[in-house]
This record gives sequence, structure tokens and C-alpha cells, in this order.
Amino acid sequence: MHPGALRRSIVLHLVLAAAISGGRLCAQDATLPMGLMPIDLSRTTSLNFERLLNTLSWTGALRFDRQTDAWSVKLDQHYRARLIRGLQESHQNEYAGTVQVAVPLAQRWNGVVSNASMINLDERARELGTTIQHRLLAGAEVRVAEGVAGMAQGGFEMNEQGAARDRGGAYRLRMEGKNVEWDEFVMNFGGEWTESLLGLRRPHTGDARIALWRKFSETASDSLTVDISSQKRSFYIAADDGVRSAYGVTQNLLDRSALGWQIQNRLQYRPESDFALSVDAMVANRSIDRGNRYRVSGTLPAIADARVQELQLSAAAQVDWMVAEGWRINSAFSHHVREERHSTSPEPDLSPSQLLQQQALARRLENIAGRTSAWIGTDVDVSDADRLQLRSSATILRYDTPDTLNVDDRDELYLTVGLEWGHRFSPLLLASLALDLSGTHLVYLSRLQSANNTWNRVIRLGGRVEYRQQAKFANVLRAEVIGNYTVSDYEEQVAAVRSFSFRQAAWSDSLVWRITPVFGIVSTAGLRLTERGMLRWREFAERPEDATVEFHFDPRLTVRTGAFHFELGYRLFSQDRYAYTGGVRTFRQGYTSSGPVASVEWMGTSERRVRIDGWQERQRLDAVPLATIPNVSVAVRLPL
Repeated sequence: MHPGALRRSIVLHLVLAAAISGGRLCAQDATLPMGLMPIDLSRTTSLNFERLLNTLSWTGALRFDRQTDAWSVKLDQHYRARLIRGLQESHQNEYAGTVQVAVPLAQRWNGVVSNASMINLDERARELGTTIQHRLLAGAEVRVAEGVAGMAQGGFEMNEQGAARDRGGAYRLRMEGKNVEWDEFVMNFGGEWTESLLGLRRPHTGDARIALWRKFSETASDSLTVDISSQKRSFYIAADDGVRSAYGVTQNLLDRSALGWQIQNRLQYRPESDFALSVDAMVANRSIDRGNRYRVSGTLPAIADARVQELQLSAAAQVDWMVAEGWRINSAFSHHVREERHSTSPEPDLSPSQLLQQQALARRLENIAGRTSAWIGTDVDVSDADRLQLRSSATILRYDTPDTLNVDDRDELYLTVGLEWGHRFSPLLLASLALDLSGTHLVYLSRLQSANNTWNRVIRLGGRVEYRQQAKFANVLRAEVIGNYTVSDYEEQVAAVRSFSFRQAAWSDSLVWRITPVFGIVSTAGLRLTERGMLRWREFAERPEDATVEFHFDPRLTVRTGAFHFELGYRLFSQDRYAYTGGVRTFRQGYTSSGPVASVEWMGTSERRVRIDGWQERQRLDAVPLATIPNVSVAVRLPL
């Protein structure tokens, strides 16, 4: 056999194996996907602690990837814990980690041992409050050809959910091919199947995928991706009295399985360097089956057996065009349809009325949603110092419910326009002005919901002035005014229907001043005024109902010496609330939060970092002290 034909035969057999494994692989993931997690190749470890009010949080991560001639090790570990203090303390602990060790056995062969663990402890949750899973697998990995490898592993799994403990075998099959050339195509493919044999539960996950890419010419290429995935989960739940007496069990099992596939194609065309066109099309289907393992004839289960069928279709096109030097246009158009169908499994022992009741509840959840969007934007360099940006979009959403008892049918229209002008007065001074307009029209098709038909219009005018002097001095001033108007379509016809307005004016300033190489000042400050009230859109008249005034100020003195960075300052936040009575604004409540802040950071070589932040927060309500709360956070990052 010709070497090229032999290579193609091997590739075809591997792709077929992936498809078969992915098809029967319709997987059930265990309580947690136990396949090896993607490894971040940056070798780092991090630890964070934060105390905020009555909540203490710890997070940690360890990523390590090292390879020698004799072995390779990959670790990815994550840990998070929370302690919530109150009348009754609550503890939450989460851990997820993987370890993989590979040792060369022979040419093209490696021995692989891997461990995946997951622990979730939550005192507040009940049935799923405790979930523990450990899986240890050992096997071999073989490199079949250049870019093509397969792996098979077997081992043992321990799984706990609440008071239920399961033990049993587990295995994992995996195949992967990268940048495999086949005639005029470049192909990537892979398949994975993982299953645990836990007695009553047999959780498994599976995935098969293939991606083909072909370059037709120097200006056109096309890619096709096919993905098949499946999963199944089984959870212990409390058994009702009927199940207990009929089967003699204290726990029932809730089974959930899902099978889906997706096909996506992308065509790219670039005839010239200043023009690019891409066209995408996608079709996807997914079915989800859910039901109790044990059932009693003639009775309605607490959770009815149900099936959800979901179909998605989408098409999109995007154009990037450099019209002239300094003038670029981007535009896109997309259409997406999603259909969701619900049904229940027939129960021959149920009475006709009970069966009709279940079917009616399922049909009421069915829906068809279609979204059509168009977007266009342009950037124009008007001159060497002026730049103009324009963005606009329009979207229509149609949400239909086939069942007449579901009155959530609606149409939604979204319109946005944004214009921004920027001018550079000098290499140090830059100013910009932006105007944003948006409108949303919500229309319910049922008369029972039509009172909720509204127009929401938002007008925003903002400006920014930025002054930067290399790394020594930087100051940014921002200001904006927002008007948000929600108007009912029937405010004139129905007295109980009200329209609202919300207005806001905000100013902020941020300053960074490096006085000397050692000393500096950083500061942020801001003021925000808001007002909400009733609105009569035709007269454009407002009756204010409440208002707030918020102010924050956070100045700090910084000191840099060697590898250390110190900050010492003060943080202040205040909020005053007002109510309107007879058109007169009266003070209602005042709240302040203030106190000293301090931080120290050590910056070593190779991105080593240790930072500690502290804030002594004093809370006051109407000038009356409420509490003094120390807030602390610690962050450590060390490369390995």
C-alpha cells in the first residue's frame, strides 16, 4: 500500500472510532466532569484571603507543568472556602484538582497515571450539600502517527452525595489528532469517553468532534466543524411514601441525560488586504430527558418524566472594509432561531385526566424565538488630531408560545446609536465627547399582558479630558448626563399604568502623580446625583419621587523603595437620600462609610507578588455610629 494511502486509512479509522465512541458515548457526566482539566502552562501558585463585613473568603490555585526526558507532571488545583458569620455560622468549601504523571515506556508509548478530585461542602444546602468525588486512573498513551495520539485508562472511583456512598470502577478512552493533512484538507479531530460503574449509578461523559479546513486560493478558505456530545447524571433525592413502601428504599434517583450535536461552517474571503468577508452558518440540536428512577403506578411523581427538544439555526455575515486611508467600516448581519419543545413520557397507569394535566403543563413551556440583528460601525480619522467613531445596531426579537394558555408572546425592538469624537490638543492632552442613544420597544401580543407594553429610551452625553505626562503624572476627568425614560403604551388610557423617568449626572476624577521616584499620590473622587419620578411623556413633564446624592473620595500616599510598595490613605463614601412631598425635596436618610486604608506589596523577580490590603471601616446612619468593621485582604502569587 502507498504510504499516503496508508496514512489516510489510519486517519479515517481514527475519525470513525471517534464518531462511534461519541455516538454511543452519549455521556452522563458524573456529579462533576472528571476529565482532565485544561492545564495553564504558566507555573504559578496563588493564595488570596479577604474579609468583607461578616464574610471571610479564602481562594487558592496551583498550576504546574514540567517535562523532562524521564517524566512529565501536570497539576491544576483550585480551592475556595467561605465563612459567613451571623446568628448561625455557615461554611462553604470547594475543591477541584487534577494531577497527571506520564513516564515513557517505549518508542511512541507512555504510561499515564491521573487523579481527578472534587469536593463540595455547603452547610446551607440539603440533598446536594455534600458531594465528594475522587477518581484514580492508570493506563497508556500511544502516538499513532505525527499529530495523532490515543489513550486508554482504567481505575477506581469513590463518590459521595450526602449520606449515599458509591464505590466502583472507572475508565477513560481518548483520541486526538492535530493538524493532520488529508488530501487538500487540514483536519483536527478528537473523541473522549469516560464512565464510572457505581452500582445503581453509571455516570458517563462523551464527546466526538472533527474540524476540516481547506484553503481554496490565496483569497478564500472554508472550515467545517462537527461536534457530538452527550452526558448523563444521576442524583439521589428523597423518596416519597409511595416509593418507600413499594421498593423499600429511602432514596430515589433523579436521572438526567442529554444528547446533542452541532454543525458549523465558516467561509472567509479576502480578495484584497483592505476588504474581508466572512459567512457563518450553524445548526444544532439537543435533547434532554429527565425522570425519577423509581415510580409508583397510578400516581403523579413529584418530578414528572419529561423531555426537552431544542433546535437552533443561525446564519451570519460580517464585512470589514478599509474604504480609504483612515476610514474603516465594519458591518454585520445575523439571524438566529431557537425552538424548544417539551413533552412528558406516557404513563399507561395514569388516568386520562392526570395524563392530560401533565401534557398541558409541558406544552405551556414550549416556545420559538427568532432574533435578527444588523450592526454597522465606522472609524474615520478626520485629521491628524481628530477621530470620529460611529456605532449603530438594530435587533428584532420575536418570542412565540404555541400554547394558548401561555400569554408570554412578545416582540422586542432594540435600537442603538453611538457617536464619539476625540481631539488631541497635544501629545499630553486628549479630549473626547460621546453621545449615545438607545430605544427598546416591548410589545406583548396577548391582551392580558398588553399593559406591560413599554418604550424605554435612554440618552447619554459624556465627556472626558485626559492629561498624561509619561509615567510621572496622569489625570483623567469624566462627566456624563443620562436620561432614562420608560413610557407605557397605554399611559393615557389606563390610570393605573405609570411611566417612569430616571436621570443621573455624574463627575469623577482620577489622579496619579509620581512626585519623586520614591513618593507619589494616587486619588479617585466622584459625585453622582440621581432622581427618579413619574413621567407624562406627551407633555414631557415629570413629578419627582425620590433622589440620591453619592460622593466618594479615596486619596493615598504611595512610597516605593526597592521591591516594596506602600500605600496609606483614607476612604470615604456617603449617600444621602431624599423624598419629594408636595413637590418639596426633604431629607430622608444619610449613610457614611469611612476609615483609614493601608496596603503593602512586595514585588520580587519572575512575577512574584505578595500584597496585603486593610481598611478600618466606620459606618454611620444619620450621624449615629453603626459599626466598626476591619476589612483585610491578602494575595500571594509565586511562579514555580
